[in-house]
Amino acid sequence: MTTDAAFRRPDLTRTIVPMVAACVATLAATCAILVSQRRDAAPAAPALVAIEIGAQRLEIDSRLIQEGAQRSGGKLDRADLVLGWPAFGPAQRVARDEAGRPAPPAPSAHLLVSLRAADGVDPATRALAVHGRFVEPEIWSNPGGLVVRRFKAGSPYEGEELVMTPDGREFSARCPVAGSTGGLAEYRCLATIRRGAIDATVSFDPSLLPDWRDLKTGLLGVLARAAR
Repeated sequence: MTTDAAFRRPDLTRTIVPMVAACVATLAATCAILVSQRRDAAPAAPALVAIEIGAQRLEIDSRLIQEGAQRSGGKLDRADLVLGWPAFGPAQRVARDEAGRPAPPAPSAHLLVSLRAADGVDPATRALAVHGRFVEPEIWSNPGGLVVRRFKAGSPYEGEELVMTPDGREFSARCPVAGSTGGLAEYRCLATIRRGAIDATVSFDPSLLPDWRDLKTGLLGVLARAAR
């Protein structure tokens, strides 16, 4: 004969409750670890450096400033920046090859920018007003809607080419002729873009010429944010 004790239900509070409590504790610990990792991984807020160039006051992310002495801020003749392409943020300064040895980043991965007080002819008219008399009459088309004219032999810019929009007002750059450094330290183009009281001269890889609109817009954005 079966007794009532044989059909007695187990005491759930002694089995399920401890299991639930253990799960809750484990979940809480996991969440705490994830929150801690997220907090550790969050990038630190950039330190802004107050710089005065001529009549223009700027606040620039210290990570963009190339020269250590310039990171102290204050009144400067110029500020030299290194910008990553195409994000215009901090450039990747240290790269490594397959063997783990330091290697320079690809030339097209960074822009070198020198900020100075605006002076002389507006860069928007400089291509024709200043450089125009030194170029050969022949004109070649270039990707991105640009045209190319080579500087004359014996001119101050011998060994370089003038690359610009057809009227020269939207964009113009001096670039070494292929196979020659044109007297420049690197095989890079130079363009000057003015915003307000600041002239920004940017050195960039010639492969970026078709993207001149993005280059100009991005650089003007950096200056606009710095001038706020």
